[in-house]
Amino acid sequence: MHGDTFTTSALAESQRSELWQAMNRRGEAFEIESGLPESEVRAAAETRDTKPPLRWFEFCRTYVAGRWRTSAAKTREGMADVLRPWRWHGEAWR
Repeated sequence: MHGDTFTTSALAESQRSELWQAMNRRGEAFEIESGLPESEVRAAAETRDTKPPLRWFEFCRTYVAGRWRTSAAKTREGMADVLRPWRWHGEAWR
């Protein structure tokens, strides 16, 4: 939490209000290292334990792998072209 920035003052005020309520209304303990209430520390730990979101390139590779066996040769060529990294070939990027 320490050092976090917010895009609007309303978001910062909302976080400040949440911290105040955790301290005064709910009587929560705060973690010393992060400065966050225990409920937020637990919520952050739960999200870390979940599977990370699939990245776009990984999604594309999975999709192509599923379609590869049933695709025509030209379709495979097109899929391979899309997934290969861009490199300098002589006078142009390809």
